[in-house]
Amino acid sequence: LKASRLSIILESIDDAIVVTDGNGIIDTFSIAGKKMFGYEVEEVLGQNIQLFFSKSSRDSFINMLNMAKEGKHTNFGNAFEEF
Repeated sequence: LKASRLSIILESIDDAIVVTDGNGIIDTFSIAGKKMFGYEVEEVLGQNIQLFFSKSSRDSFINMLNMAKEGKHTNFGNAFEEF
């Protein structure tokens, strides 16, 4: 039941939702994400989220990911500002 609920949410929400594991590998991607980023869902699943970042913002993202792994507060939303 949970999987079908999640599927309905991902298909109907207007906001892009990208969920990754602790290493930045995408395991959930909403239909709105397709519209925002221009990738099919199947293209991004299993890929690193760095796919969405410009070269200049990747270092910032990697630093934030490392901070999160260390349990430090970070705001990943800032990494998308350059997109």
